[in-house]
Amino acid sequence: MSSPSKVTCPYCPGSPKLYVVPRGLNVHITKVHRDVASQDRNTLGVPGPSASAQMPTNNSSSSSRVASTSAPQVCLDTLGELKGKVNVLKHIPKGARCLVAGKLCEVIDRCIRSNAVEDWFTLLTFSFSVLRVPEKGTKSLTSKVKENVDCTALFFPENTSRKSRSLVQNIESKVHDGDLRGAVRLLLSDSSLAPTNEETVTSLREKHPAPSRPLVVPPAPEVPVDPITVTVPEVKEAIAGFYNGSAAGLDGLRPQHLKELTSCTSGSNGPRLLESLTKLCNFLLRGSLNSIICPYMYGASLCALAKKDGGIRPIAVGCTIRRLAAKLCCRAVRDRMATYFRPVQIGFGTARGCEAAIHATRAYALANEGSDAVILKVDIKNAFNSVERDVILNEVANQVPSLFPFLHQCYSTPSNLLFNGTTISSQVGAQQGDPLGPLIFCLAIQKVVSSLDSPLNVWYLDDGTIGGSPETVLNDLHKLVPALREIGLEVNPAKCELFCCDSSVGVRTDFEEVLPGLRYLQKSSLCLLGAPIFPEGVGAALEDKRLALVRAKEHLGNLSAHVALILLRNCFAAPRIMYILRTAPTWLFQSEVAALDETIKGCLNPS
Repeated sequence: MSSPSKVTCPYCPGSPKLYVVPRGLNVHITKVHRDVASQDRNTLGVPGPSASAQMPTNNSSSSSRVASTSAPQVCLDTLGELKGKVNVLKHIPKGARCLVAGKLCEVIDRCIRSNAVEDWFTLLTFSFSVLRVPEKGTKSLTSKVKENVDCTALFFPENTSRKSRSLVQNIESKVHDGDLRGAVRLLLSDSSLAPTNEETVTSLREKHPAPSRPLVVPPAPEVPVDPITVTVPEVKEAIAGFYNGSAAGLDGLRPQHLKELTSCTSGSNGPRLLESLTKLCNFLLRGSLNSIICPYMYGASLCALAKKDGGIRPIAVGCTIRRLAAKLCCRAVRDRMATYFRPVQIGFGTARGCEAAIHATRAYALANEGSDAVILKVDIKNAFNSVERDVILNEVANQVPSLFPFLHQCYSTPSNLLFNGTTISSQVGAQQGDPLGPLIFCLAIQKVVSSLDSPLNVWYLDDGTIGGSPETVLNDLHKLVPALREIGLEVNPAKCELFCCDSSVGVRTDFEEVLPGLRYLQKSSLCLLGAPIFPEGVGAALEDKRLALVRAKEHLGNLSAHVALILLRNCFAAPRIMYILRTAPTWLFQSEVAALDETIKGCLNPS
């Protein structure tokens, strides 16, 4: 008996895998290349898989509402509702990853070819259709995800209640996912979700104001600009660089999904997806995205946390694809832009920039101890959300033109922030969560901060420290306040702080005229970026660290021993105090350090 003949798949270029013909090849094409299979069937007059795409699957509730695809703009406006109502799997079953990766390849390639609203809508809703959490049934999760790939209709479940879990369960779940940062935030956070009401929406709108003046946005480049071009290895490295547990944006797609779909567990479709993602990133970096899609692709999902003082802290999460493209931009220009910003601005691209600012300030303060020199800490109100976007785009066009096509699409028009079905327009500032946010903010203020004359002039993003004689610092302050106002920024006098090296009070009146409500510091209270400047403040800082560890021990006692040990070892012990050890003269305080060591040992004691 002759052995069956085998061939490679004509739609998987470069794949060495062989399939038995005709049945094995047909099964593969039907599962992995459904678009091709549909076209072949339609050519023969046979209903293809797309014919059933609008029908509910067996695991869909009969009470679920099917999304209409007749009006693309209306469908785009339903993204917020999908985000709020459709639960998406955190992890993709291994047995379904190859199929899901192949389907995502097809969707991305179709978007690049057509640039049509309908295809982009399919990409933005991919996770809600393919990776939605299925209803309970007898089939395995892998089988249900494969069914979702076959039927990509969107369903709005009528029952939107989510299974509530205790704080301990949420923390342990994050630890098991490798998201230690998220676990620590949950463990120690004193914030809670703000209520969904008109007051919260009003507060969020205040945090995202309208432009302070009519904007003059530079036009899109008429002459082609050479944009940044990325490669497959760079995209793979950028995907791996996402933190474990990173949240999904408006599209519901998590970075963890991309990690799993581009891994070896996705078979031959993993490398294919990496190539498609690379093409997609280069497409976005050229500024070629359909303008109708821009407010959504470059928008974000928004939530609000209630602060202890009664305020609101907005948390915006952008789409994963947009964040991936922005991360690639940062990597491409980081070294060159860091050189441009230094020595004044060390908040972008400078390794250990915080420590450099602290040690520079300490050296200046100790060298001028007893003189009439002053040190002024400048605080800017709602800085990242207030800087005008025409300033940002003009500076990008002048300093990093290779980023201009991409950033022009991101920031030349307002983007949508969706909060529980309410759309809030983001019109000014660098969008929260944008990996390029620190870069473009630094670009916007660089000319202003580098024009100051004070001998000590160091900025870490929006935290400025100016030191010199009272006259020089005051003159710089008179220049700084109106110059920042021209680009949409306001100095917050109530949070600015002044330290006089000779402890005199004679210069305070002059500064209070410009900064009413200015706070004054002593040696024991002068801190910068969380580190004490003078030895007089180190003892209290170490004691604060020890008390924080004592409070953490109380929380750790509620967790399982294994999870508690992981958090103690990786987050609360040496890592928690390493920063102050590097930025302050802790060796002068042997007793306080010994007490801290005993507290750490005590955390290992189950009693």
